[in-house]
Amino acid sequence: MVEHKIGLIKLFKIVAHKYRNRRQRYDLRMKLFAGVVNFELGL
Repeated sequence: MVEHKIGLIKLFKIVAHKYRNRRQRYDLRMKLFAGVVNFELGL
């Protein structure tokens, strides 16, 4: 199940490629994408 979530987060390309934006917003965006994935899975 964890691998499935990581795969879904990779759809947003934040984990799949080198992150080139500000480092401060990386944590915020990861939490946002994880929240979207959890919402879609109903968790």
